[in-house]
Amino acid sequence: MIDLPCTDNYFELFQLPLQFAIDPSQLSRAYRELQRVVHPDRFVNASAHERCLAQQKATLVNDGYRILRDDLCRARHLLQLKHVECQQHTLNDTEFLMTQMQLREELEMIAANQDLGQLGALFTHVQQQQQACKDRLQALFSAKDDLQPACDEVIKLQFLNKLYEEAASLEERLT
Repeated sequence: MIDLPCTDNYFELFQLPLQFAIDPSQLSRAYRELQRVVHPDRFVNASAHERCLAQQKATLVNDGYRILRDDLCRARHLLQLKHVECQQHTLNDTEFLMTQMQLREELEMIAANQDLGQLGALFTHVQQQQQACKDRLQALFSAKDDLQPACDEVIKLQFLNKLYEEAASLEERLT
């Protein structure tokens, strides 16, 4: 039978420290090991109940891996585990919001002019902002004090990730 902790804490499931910064290779190793244990193919000849459990555990492992390897999802998961609610949180950083509006206008201009050079510069700028946001999240989670400011960073990272995806979509259309 499958012996996995019955938990909604993916850090515990993957035996990783409860922190924002994780070692991707350690996460991948843990994922492969967990999948080796719970993969439904191992239970082809088992009872229907055991096959169902194996499928549920494999789904849990896949969900955990998807969440932990994504910076934004991992930050949300950490906040959830620490009982910090961000869904009703409003971002009041007007400078950041103005910058996002300018970057969106810049993306529209790039699309209109089909300027791949400018698109590369925009990618670089967005990636730098994403990294700065991740660095601030790391510092906030390490401080372990008031995590409400981490909600601001989660929202900012969400904005930046969406902008990056839209820029990547534009790049596909232009090339």
